[in-house]
Amino acid sequence: MTDAPQPSASSTDATPTTGGGHPLAQLFEVQELDRQLDSLSAREAELPAELVELRREMDDLNNRLEDTEMVLERVESQTRTLDLDLKTTREQIERTRTEQEKNAFDARAQTQFGARLQQLSERAEEMEEDLAPCVSAKVTC
Repeated sequence: MTDAPQPSASSTDATPTTGGGHPLAQLFEVQELDRQLDSLSAREAELPAELVELRREMDDLNNRLEDTEMVLERVESQTRTLDLDLKTTREQIERTRTEQEKNAFDARAQTQFGARLQQLSERAEEMEEDLAPCVSAKVTC
């Protein structure tokens, strides 16, 4: 009596629709997924307590692993930064030594270059000390 379209057999099968399907077919799909979810929840409730506890432990371990991987990424990033800074400082030391050999003709210039070299050397030593735990932690992984 009504001219409303009836869902065809193809719109009620178990294959998922992608968006703009018929509203009744989408509703059927949602209801089917809800029924499957209820069935899985019921089956999960029947699992032995040991399995449920093992699943929780596995989830906790996976979370800890993700946290550890994030820490490792930060340490590797810091290590790369310190490595680059140390390399740059060593290059500055070499340039300063070369400049000292070429341009330090009097005691005052020698003193200035010596002070600069001392500062750069101390900075390089500090970076090496900061880098040592990062490198040893990386090696033990």
